[in-house]
Amino acid sequence: MNLELKAFLRENELFSGLTDEQLEIVTRHLNLRKFARGERIFSRGEEGKAFYVVRSGRVEIFMPDPQSGIDRVVEEVKPHGAFGEVALLTGTPRTASARAIEDCELIVFGGKTFVALLEKLPGVGFALSRMLADRLGHHQEQQGISFIQLSRIEADPRIFQKLPKRVITKNK
Repeated sequence: MNLELKAFLRENELFSGLTDEQLEIVTRHLNLRKFARGERIFSRGEEGKAFYVVRSGRVEIFMPDPQSGIDRVVEEVKPHGAFGEVALLTGTPRTASARAIEDCELIVFGGKTFVALLEKLPGVGFALSRMLADRLGHHQEQQGISFIQLSRIEADPRIFQKLPKRVITKNK
């Protein structure tokens, strides 16, 4: 096994609590994959087939805004960050898309392999639960901040003339 990869996994919150033997199991079941800047990793609506940990580079998770349809970034994932778990855990299609912001290398676990690792290694499952709880708390905090910031803005009536009528009537 690549010692550099093992050291990287040791520093990752999902795998830091594993024994050498458990870490060996994990490394036997991963693949490394490179993505070029701008390359799509997966798309919203696709079946979840893998879980990813960023080894190098950055990835953005984005989805269309329900009102405007314009893509909005919901998260930027940096080295040691992970993504792609929601569709695997729920069995539902991907709720967002992912693309490389810069050239990156990802550690990839196939879906069935990832679920099997969670079953064999409860420490990874616990760390994943903590990561998901942190992410949920961050998103709730961000929504609250956006709401507060928008509530302090005095609207210019000319803006409403530019909005589609369906947006105005839906949000009265």
